[in-house]
Formats: sequence, structure tokens, C-alpha cells
Amino acid sequence: MLENRVSERTAELERANELLKKEITERKNAEERILEENTKAQNYLDVAGVLIIVLDENQNCTLINKKGLEILECTSEDIIGKNLIDYFILESERKDVHDRCYTLLNDGCEINCESHIVTPTGKKKLIKWINASTKDQNGNIHGIIVLGQDITEQRRIENELKENEQKYRLLADNTLDSIWKMDKNLVFTYANPATNLITDLETEDFIGTRLQDHFHESEMKKMMEIMSYSIKHGSDAKFTKIETFIYDKKRNLIPIEIYAKMLFDENGDFCGLQRTTRKRIHFSDSQK
Repeated sequence: MLENRVSERTAELERANELLKKEITERKNAEERILEENTKAQNYLDVAGVLIIVLDENQNCTLINKKGLEILECTSEDIIGKNLIDYFILESERKDVHDRCYTLLNDGCEINCESHIVTPTGKKKLIKWINASTKDQNGNIHGIIVLGQDITEQRRIENELKENEQKYRLLADNTLDSIWKMDKNLVFTYANPATNLITDLETEDFIGTRLQDHFHESEMKKMMEIMSYSIKHGSDAKFTKIETFIYDKKRNLIPIEIYAKMLFDENGDFCGLQRTTRKRIHFSDSQK
């Protein structure tokens, strides 16, 4: 009887042991699958061309991709578990960013914005952010996913272009020479105030009108013959001088000389025309 009980107990222990071994194996396989999925997900994130960060409800970083580390100029140890705003956002902008995060964590929305970061090396960068709340399987907000793009250089170029455009406009608006700009259809897109000195027409009388609206048909034909070679063969970075006549406000013909430059896009296609114009001294046949 005792032997039977011992035998049964031994069998029970063996079955329990087998079940335990099976459970351990299944748990190990599950952990390996989770690790594999996490590795795969991280690989996907790392090939993304933008910064990707996941923040928890305390705004601490729980995940960051390779591009994020590159933009922040730090290692994962510098950011994981730390508050992104307190460690990287420019101090003067932190309150606004904290307020936006509070809105995200409470309203479950998406916020697009820009703010500056300061890297551990002290470099200041302008980042364009896309922020969205994250939810668990029950629909409860538990964090924020952040996408960021470094637009520092882009904004610098935009500001330089704007500054150069303002300088150009200031010079153009104050020169005594008439300056025109036209698109590829020879429609005026710009005329400076000096145009009025030649034609008695205001700049708004030119914008949107066509080149042929201001020249006699015979003069248009002459100009097109002069310009056709450059338009056909591309820009040689030279100005073409053209002597012609333009209509003034009363449709009188005014003698002018034009220095025209054909404009071409990056593909070499004609895209417009820039001209500097001034009155020229015109002698009648009796004066020659």
C-alpha cells in the first residue's frame, strides 16, 4: 500500500515537473518572441528619417530611435528615463511645452508646433514637432508619441532668402531704372516704381498684364527674334540689349533700351525673364 502511494506521489511530481518545464519553455519562447518583435520594431524606428520618442505620463522618455539620438546628440543613457522637456528643451520655452504635454495627456489630441532644443554640447536647434497621445487597450491615455524634424538649417536659409529679397526689393524700389520680371508666359510678375518714370503707368498697371500689351506688334516680333536664340539654347548668364519702343499711359511710343536676362530652372527649361529698362535718346530722321 505504501509503495503504491509513493509511486502515485512520484508520478504526480513527475507530471508537475513536466508541466513546469513546459511552462518555462513556453514563457521563454514568448519572451524570445517579444524580444524579437521589440528588436524588429526598434529596427523599423531606426531607419526612420525623423526623431521618434515615446514619453510616459510623466513626460519621461521610454523609447527613442537612432535619428532621435543623432538630433539630440546624445546616447540612450542620456535620455531614457529622463524628462525630455527639462533636459533638452530651451529653458525659456519649457513652460509652453509642458502646457502642451498636459493638454495631450488630458484631452487625447494631436498638436503640431515648433520649439528649440539645446544639446548636451550646447548646440541650439529648431525642431518641428508632431505630438499625439497614446492609449492602452482600454482607451486610457498613458503617454505621448513625439515625431520631430530638425529644421534649423531650413529656417536659416528661409530667413537669408527673405533678408536678401528685402534687400533686393529695397534696391529695386529705389533705383531710377525700371526693373521688370516676367514668368515663362511673358506675364509681368513684378515692376518697380521707376517704371512710372518711363511710362506714367503704376506698378499695378503692369502686374498680371502681358508683354505684348505694352509693345507694338512689330516691336514684339523684333524682341522675340532677339530672345529666341537664348530661349532655345539656354542661359549663358549674359544680358541681351534690346532697343525698342514701349507704350506709355496715353499709348505714345517711348524709346527705351532693355537689358534682358532669360531665366532657366534647374532642368534648363525657360521659366521667365528679368529686364532692366531705361529711356534712350531717340533722334528723328531730321535730327540725324
